[in-house]
Amino acid sequence: MKDENCENGCRRPDNENGGEGRRVRCCHSEPEASGARGGGECRCHAGKERGGSGGKGGGHCCCHSGKKGGAGCCSSGGGGDPRHGLKLWISAAAVALSFLAGEYPESLPLYPLTDPAWVAVILCAAPIFRAAGRSFFIERKITSPLLVSLAMAGAFALQIADFLGLEHGAGHGHGSYIFVAAEIAFLMSLGEWLEERTVRKSRMGIESLAKLLPKTATVKTGGREEEIPAGEIRKGQTVCVKAHSIFPVDARIESGSTSADESSITGESVPVEKSAGDLVYAGTANLTGYVEAVAVKDAGDSEMSKLARLVEEAAGKKAPISRAADRWAAWVIPSAIAAAVVVFFLSHALLGTSWIESAIRGVTILVVFCPCAFVLATPTAIAAGLGNAAKRGILVKSGGALETLAGITKAFFDKTGTLTEARMRVETFETSGGFEREEIASLAGGAEMRSEHPIGRAIFEFAAGIAPAKAPDSTNSLVGVGVEAVFGDRKVSLEKPSSGSAAAEKFKGAGLTAVAMKIDGADAAVFGISDTPRQTAKAAVEELGRMGIECAIISGDNRAAAEKIAGAVSIPKVYAPVLPAQKLEIISAAQREGRKVCMIGDGVNDAPALAQADSSIAVASLKNDIAIESAQISIAGSDLTAIPHAVDLSRATMRTIKANIIFSISLNLTSVVLAFFGIINPVVGALIHNASSVCVVANSARLLGRKPSGGA
Repeated sequence: MKDENCENGCRRPDNENGGEGRRVRCCHSEPEASGARGGGECRCHAGKERGGSGGKGGGHCCCHSGKKGGAGCCSSGGGGDPRHGLKLWISAAAVALSFLAGEYPESLPLYPLTDPAWVAVILCAAPIFRAAGRSFFIERKITSPLLVSLAMAGAFALQIADFLGLEHGAGHGHGSYIFVAAEIAFLMSLGEWLEERTVRKSRMGIESLAKLLPKTATVKTGGREEEIPAGEIRKGQTVCVKAHSIFPVDARIESGSTSADESSITGESVPVEKSAGDLVYAGTANLTGYVEAVAVKDAGDSEMSKLARLVEEAAGKKAPISRAADRWAAWVIPSAIAAAVVVFFLSHALLGTSWIESAIRGVTILVVFCPCAFVLATPTAIAAGLGNAAKRGILVKSGGALETLAGITKAFFDKTGTLTEARMRVETFETSGGFEREEIASLAGGAEMRSEHPIGRAIFEFAAGIAPAKAPDSTNSLVGVGVEAVFGDRKVSLEKPSSGSAAAEKFKGAGLTAVAMKIDGADAAVFGISDTPRQTAKAAVEELGRMGIECAIISGDNRAAAEKIAGAVSIPKVYAPVLPAQKLEIISAAQREGRKVCMIGDGVNDAPALAQADSSIAVASLKNDIAIESAQISIAGSDLTAIPHAVDLSRATMRTIKANIIFSISLNLTSVVLAFFGIINPVVGALIHNASSVCVVANSARLLGRKPSGGA
């Protein structure tokens, strides 16, 4: 979609809203470079600074005032604003000087008008007042900044009372009340910076994905090579990739062969041999040979971009526990205001305090009652949990998915391509009906040449060793059954064998997967296909068992083949053979028993079951859009121990959230009681309030470094 304000044809990100709800528009005088998310990285050098940060899938929209990377660069959310750090340093110095000035107020003329705390107030308090005014007067919402603003306004009022001589001996015990306001504002800004830092760390996995892609690419048009920004590559264009270069887009190799390093995508460290007809993904390293490949997607729609968007979008989707916390925080704020008013009158009436002292206690209530720590309790933990997961190739679509995963009690595994290696092989095959081996191989290879299913790829590769594949006129995937292909007036199908096939029963008895081939409805051949468990499958299943999660295999394959794999990975329960509709019924039955079910699969046939389960995980699903869209969580690799780590991480995240909430509520209530009796004043209250926020953020940040070891 073109922006009507952009004269250079730059693409607007799919999501038009930036991280702060701002509309993102391109303002470029020259499109440049490419990004990994959405429409690429656009830079402008027009002399005007009109940028903003893109939202989900938006790439990096930097608007510079004349220099590449110069002032005015607007980060996409990961880099942080260096001015914020400078502001904090200046404010910290001002608060420290104010503290010292409070010891010797006579050393400063016109004190407290010359109190250094005013510097911190101007730098840190102004944004809080603006946010409070916007939320209350424009959005009609009562938010935390409003409560903080009222607390600072109360401090200002007390300072005026002190200046006018209305306060005698009822002060806060040190310096001016401007110091109180400055302290509150500074610590609030410090807490905000710590929160941003935690979120920024959680996004490092996303940012690293973006950096893997090249800035430019070589495309071939009409026999002529041309270098263009990688973000401008469109589906159908031919890209030329030299050895030791990075593929800029998802593409299918047209000519040449190479060894490809797909570790950035799949997590596999062993190079994969690629030749004509093979699919390669953006971000894959071309290790050895020159190849030409045809882009199968636009640059902005690559798998790398998709994965980055999935993780980034997750941060914007609140978990149910987060929404509940937000609702409670919204209720707490008016309660705090009411409590401050009640304390103001009750302390005077019951305890006999002066009106000034009562006002001090009311202001203290406002300071300590602000639910900042409570509000931060959930989002910081979710952000840290998502960041840890992304760093290890676990792509969680939302905080809600993380919360749901924490409660699972039963896990159903698909067999083929999930528990087993995605690369299967044909052990043997038998022909029938008088068909020749070469004819069967040519037609079978043609029928499966576009398949991404492990069984289909195994048949295609096996058949290619006997005879070249014949290109079909059309193919039709039969979900959970097989594939049909039309070659002129001939119809070929590869599917599960019917009962009574001697060859099929022999293969099944040997623990092989049997696939029957029919030509024009007549039996032509039966393929016997073997697979082996993933190296990490048994360790993953055993770890899930230690977590109290019951595991089972649910497979469309024959029972003997499924039980062979089940024995190898120590799974006691097997459901086989079952169709996709039957998988749904098995999962539904477990849910009716009160079990929280997680479905783990990789293919199109798993999509309905993935959608039905309470929680769902797609394994090594980069080749399958349907699976990755149906699942709540995706694992971009073959290491199945990522599954128990994801469960452990989700449980640790929920424990952290609950600990944060209990801590913040307990501290707030205790502080309110202490404030009522005058034991703490606004200065101490500000320290307690902001220290609680810092503790909550720091506790959440611990999740970033959590190791995949299980346990508490």
